[in-house]
Amino acid sequence: MSVEESCGNYESEEEINRLFNLKTSHIFHKEIDKKCYITNISGSIINSNVAVARSDHVLELYDVSNSNIYLIKSFQTDYDIVDVKISPENERIFYVGTNDCKISVWDSRLKTSVVNVFNDTTVDNDSPSKILSCFDISSNNLLLSGGTELVATDAYILFWDIRQCKLMGAYWESHTEDITQVLFNPNDMNQLISGSNDGLINIYDLSQSCEDDALIDSLNTMLSISKLKWYKDKNTDCICCITQSEDLQFWKMDDANPYKSFNKSDLPFILKGRNNNEEDYFYVADVFRNPKNDCINVLIGRDNEETGNLGGFRFANNELVPTYNFIENKQIVRCSWFNHNGNFLITGGEGGALDLWNLEKDDYSNGFSSFR
Repeated sequence: MSVEESCGNYESEEEINRLFNLKTSHIFHKEIDKKCYITNISGSIINSNVAVARSDHVLELYDVSNSNIYLIKSFQTDYDIVDVKISPENERIFYVGTNDCKISVWDSRLKTSVVNVFNDTTVDNDSPSKILSCFDISSNNLLLSGGTELVATDAYILFWDIRQCKLMGAYWESHTEDITQVLFNPNDMNQLISGSNDGLINIYDLSQSCEDDALIDSLNTMLSISKLKWYKDKNTDCICCITQSEDLQFWKMDDANPYKSFNKSDLPFILKGRNNNEEDYFYVADVFRNPKNDCINVLIGRDNEETGNLGGFRFANNELVPTYNFIENKQIVRCSWFNHNGNFLITGGEGGALDLWNLEKDDYSNGFSSFR
């Protein structure tokens, strides 16, 4: 049964909305700057600190406690911010990657802020500079990895030892276009995946001595890759992929094809049903994983002149189960961060605003209708 066929029985938006578990509570909305986008969000599960990257080179640190969003500190950078991540070990420390191929370590407690810098020490007068496009930190806070845009004919994955602040080496033979994501397996620091505009998801075993041996497998999505996320399915490591054309794919690492995928043309039927205006813009905003039940959740949005509707779906049994309806969302969402301890979600996007949502404890025992 196609997505369209499975959704075709729902004749009104009200009936579609009824299928959602309406337990989402919009706690707080904070206008930051309508002239800029919120591009990246990273938080701490230890406390309520959240780091936010903006499109105007500004980095901000917020406290989201007490059902509010308080600005703690604001920093100005000289270059575009590629990503921001709070340290797995210390919620006061966060890493900021900029497209001049530097990853700075910031300490929010200090006036000087920047306490360390990881950079590409191989650059000299005879070699072109690399442009950082993404980075990630291993869960044990020992290894830092960054992906770059294409340099001549090579795109690089760089590796640094966090303890010694030293460049350890690089891979450059596995991708032929800009690298858009590098992501450590949260359960295995020796396993890394990378995604690229060449359509490949590469899987590496970092315990091997060279790139040829480290490359375990290469999954061909046939589309440029936007975001990747690790998750588990029956104790098996799997990968969720959002493509730049708004397709959604779910992969098992030893398969030649995704075991489930949803195309952009499916999104109107997934989000609202058959009665949508075809001119509306539908998009996959983000995915987040709940470590408590290892569920992958998908945020799918719709934008027109009147609203910025957003729906949350749980991926289960190869289906998207409607779970949350973010009725009060008013912007195109581009990033999110989920705190499973506090059970809250923060979203940011093109409206230059942050929204704080309370997600009550997941309870799927009521038997929601699902979209296949």
